[in-house]
Parts: sequence; C-alpha cells; structure tokens
Amino acid sequence: MKELEPGQLWSAVTACVTIIATAFGFGYRFAPMPATDVVPCSEVANWPAGTWITWGRINDWRPEKWEGREFPQVVPDVRILSNISGTVTPRQRSSSNGVGVAREVRVQFDPPLRPSGPFHAVSQDDTPEYRAISNGSVSADGCRIEGTFSDTNGTLGTVSYLFKRDRYYVDQ
Repeated sequence: MKELEPGQLWSAVTACVTIIATAFGFGYRFAPMPATDVVPCSEVANWPAGTWITWGRINDWRPEKWEGREFPQVVPDVRILSNISGTVTPRQRSSSNGVGVAREVRVQFDPPLRPSGPFHAVSQDDTPEYRAISNGSVSADGCRIEGTFSDTNGTLGTVSYLFKRDRYYVDQ
C-alpha cells in the first residue's frame, strides 16, 4: 500500500468500502424471513374476506366496439365479504347523457370459496339487464383466483385475482 500513489490508494480504499457496504446492504435487504412470519393466504383470519387486486384481459376488445371509452378495464379491486359473497364498485363512467354512472355489483360464489377449490361467481347490479358469470379455480395457498368471464353485453375474457396482503407466503 505504501508504494501506491495517493490517487491509486484512494481508489483502492473506495473500492473496498463499496464492496463491503454493498455486501452488507444485500445481506440485510435480502435476508430470509422466518417461516413463521408469513403464512398461506388461506390461513389468514377471516380468509377470503378482504380486498382482492384484479386484472384481466377482454378477448374481443376493438377500438370501434368501445368508441369514446378509455381502454376497458375488467374491474377495479373486488371486496370479498365472505366465502360466499362480495362486491365490486365500478369506476365512474359516462353514460350517453353525460351523467356519471357507477353501480355496485353484488357477487355470489357457489360453491363457497376454498383453497384448491373451484371458482364460480355470478355478478349482478341493481338492474335486470346486467349479469356476469366467472369460472375458474382458487390456488392451493388461497392467494390467487384464475378464471374466465362472460357477461350479458357479450364481453368475454380472462380474469385474475390476488389476495391483498402486506407480505406474501412463497412455497419453497
């Protein structure tokens, strides 16, 4: 070290400090959490009650079919109240007369939701004109639901739900 010029010495010290700090930072940030901290979603109190993050794809989306609308979203988050029911409050949308419309949609599950079980849901708002049916399955850990949907407007697509939590269990 004595034979190094000041600039080289400074570079060597900086490199060593950076390597040590980075190793400490990664070790701290990515330290494994004890298995007792996080459990499968289905073991959370009151599962499946809570908010489920929702995304999906509309199979027949075409700009001309949805003229004047933003790109259609399947639904916002779903609030599941129990293993047999839930609600969806659609985002505000414009009707033909310019007045905002946002009707709450009630969802019924039959059979009741359970891990590794089938998913069948019938959704209905407060009008007799709209009804949607979804079919699929619940993951073994109860964190996801994957399925398909169709409604009385002729819309078909796929839908996924993720149980909203602070941390997720990962089966290893």
